[in-house]
Amino acid sequence: MLDFLGTFNSSQLARLKAYALAQLQDIDARITHLSAEVARIGTITYAYDKASVTGYMPNPGNSYIGKLFRVYEVMGGNPFYDLKLRSKNVQPLYLLRADETRSAQVRSDGTVVAGEGLADAPSAILVQKVRDWMHDGIVYKREQLERKIRRALDYSDQLNDEINQLQLMKGDVATDGSVLNILDQIQQLITDRTYRAIADDAGKDPDGTLTHAPYAGLEPGPKRTVIDGYYRTLDGYVTPNDTDAPSNNS
Repeated sequence: MLDFLGTFNSSQLARLKAYALAQLQDIDARITHLSAEVARIGTITYAYDKASVTGYMPNPGNSYIGKLFRVYEVMGGNPFYDLKLRSKNVQPLYLLRADETRSAQVRSDGTVVAGEGLADAPSAILVQKVRDWMHDGIVYKREQLERKIRRALDYSDQLNDEINQLQLMKGDVATDGSVLNILDQIQQLITDRTYRAIADDAGKDPDGTLTHAPYAGLEPGPKRTVIDGYYRTLDGYVTPNDTDAPSNNS
């Protein structure tokens, strides 16, 4: 079983390592599949004026998102002004820095943060009357389509996130965050005698039955023949059956 985290022995790690290395063989095929799915779903290409987004379009144009865009436009919508889409590869909106004389009021896209007391009841009532008779059309022709576009864009972002993660995982041992790099870091902890959460059981405890034994308050001396319990020491596990406990003088 691979249901352990920080406390384990070298036998358990060996099984996890074997499984992880076996999964690496499937990464290239998985990336190919995900890339094809990204191409089918599509994504958004943005146009900029300095730091501001001035427009965007689906890419590729015949993707699922591209088709939704065309339908949205047929329904009278303007994707840029009505949707305000942002994918993960675009800098998110943030408040521009203010100073000690005033609070932040403007977002990075130039929009102003609303204050309290808009006093817009008369115009709100009138606009509501304009919208009421079109409610079903707005919901079924526009809002449902907007949700489909946003979900498709979120899905495309998730696919790209997984592709990026898999590409990182397949890196060599010098690549920070790769599987080989992480396994190497774990191996260094095993060889560190002072880090007793991981023990080198030398293949004697494959089931991990001793992994949660308490830390020994005092390390056993050389050739100690009486052990009063189960402990984790600098040199691995000791048990009541040990007749020659590990020495801390080695």
